Amino acid sequence: MGAPAARRRRPSAIPTGRLIGPAVALVFLVQLAPMALAVGLSFFRLGAAQLHDWTAAPFVGVANYRTAIGAGGWSGSQLIASAARTGAYAVIVASVSWLLGIIAAVLMAAPFRGRRVLQTVFVLPFALPAYATVMAWRLLFDRDAGMINHLLVDDLRLVRARPFWLIGDHAFWATVIVAIWRLWPFAYLVLAAALRTIPVERYRAAALDGASAWQGFRHITLPAIRDANLLVLLLSALWCATDFSTPYLLFNDQPPPAATLLGNLAYRTAFDDLDFGTATAMNVLAAGTLLTLAGICVWRLVPRSAPRG
Repeated sequence: MGAPAARRRRPSAIPTGRLIGPAVALVFLVQLAPMALAVGLSFFRLGAAQLHDWTAAPFVGVANYRTAIGAGGWSGSQLIASAARTGAYAVIVASVSWLLGIIAAVLMAAPFRGRRVLQTVFVLPFALPAYATVMAWRLLFDRDAGMINHLLVDDLRLVRARPFWLIGDHAFWATVIVAIWRLWPFAYLVLAAALRTIPVERYRAAALDGASAWQGFRHITLPAIRDANLLVLLLSALWCATDFSTPYLLFNDQPPPAATLLGNLAYRTAFDDLDFGTATAMNVLAAGTLLTLAGICVWRLVPRSAPRG
C-alpha cells in the first residue's frame, strides 16, 4: 500500500473575542465608563460642601431626579421648558440645514465656471472654529452697529425699530440662525457625496421619456439618497439636542431664557447653583431620552439585512 497522503494543516481559527476585544475595551473606557460614572453620581448629593471630596457625598437615591423633573419646583419647570425649546431648536435647525444642503448639492452637481471656488465658500462655516464664527455673528446681531439691523432697518426698511437680537424672545431665533449657518455645510457635504453615486444614465433616460427636472429630482434623486437624507437629519438633530457651545458663545454663560437649551440649563445648575447632583441627573435624563429616540430611529429607518437562503 502507498503511503497515506499527508493531511493538509488547516489554519487555526482566531477566536472572535480576540478580534473585537480591544475595540470593545476601548469603547468601554472612552464612552461607557464615563456614562456609568455619571449615572452613579446622579444618586448622590453633590454640592459645594462635597467638592473637596466627592467620594464622601451622601447617597440620596432618586432625590436628584425628583428635583430635576418636579413640576412644581423651579428646576422642574425650567427643565420642561428647556426640553421643549431644545426639541423645537433641533427640529428647525436640522430641517433648514437639510433643505439648504440639498439645494446647494443639487446646484453644485452640474459643472460650471467657478464651482470649486463656490464649494470652498460653502464649506467655510463648517471649517472655521466655532468661537470665531459665533463671535462674528454676535457682532452682526448688535442692535446699533450690527449689519443685520442696518440691512433690515436702513436698507430694506422692513422694520422701523431696531430689534434686540441678543435679549428677549429674539434670542432664540438668533441662536437658530447661527446654528444653521454652522451646520448646513455638513448636510451639503454628505448629500453632495451621495449625489455622485447616482448614475447619469438614469437622468438621461428620464429626460428621453419626457420627465421634467422636478420629476427627476422627486423620482430619482430623493429615493436614491434616502439613506443619506436620514443620516443628515438624524445626526443634525442629535447635534442640536446636545448643543452647548452656540448659546454659550453667543450669550456668555448666562443665555436669556428664550435661548437656554438643556446643556446650558445643566451648566447653570452645576456651576451657578453649585448643585452638581441635580445637574448630573438632568444630563442623565437627557442622554437617556436621546439614546432611546436615536435607537428607535435607527431600528425603524435602517433596512434589515436580507435573510440568507
